[in-house]
Amino acid sequence: MKPIKYKKHPVEIEAIKYTRERPADILDFVPEEKVFFSESMNEYYIETLEGNMYLTDGDYVIKGVNGEFYPCKPEIFEKTYEVVDATPPPKPHKWERVGEGEEYWFIGGQGKLQHEKDQNFKLDEELYAYGN
Repeated sequence: MKPIKYKKHPVEIEAIKYTRERPADILDFVPEEKVFFSESMNEYYIETLEGNMYLTDGDYVIKGVNGEFYPCKPEIFEKTYEVVDATPPPKPHKWERVGEGEEYWFIGGQGKLQHEKDQNFKLDEELYAYGN
């Protein structure tokens, strides 16, 4: 039988980069019953579904889709994941034409007004005032 190609589902995960200088970041991220310190290895390790996995400086610790935690080497992490832009898109600001009351929307600071009848109406600060 020939191998079949598969593609990962687009899922969002949470992760944090482990550094030996800031172990508290991991201790805040991973539940205390899942992360331990090995005095003999002088390293932290995480109890995962596959067994105990040691962290080395620069590893990412991922919170999986089922709430599980596991380390990932930086080379693999950077090939597999990208930062999700958590910033919501800007909301349009409402503008009204002075003296006529016809409403227009100012879109994202682009300097153009958008109206259902005129998508490219230019902003003229003398003719328009900010509305609610």
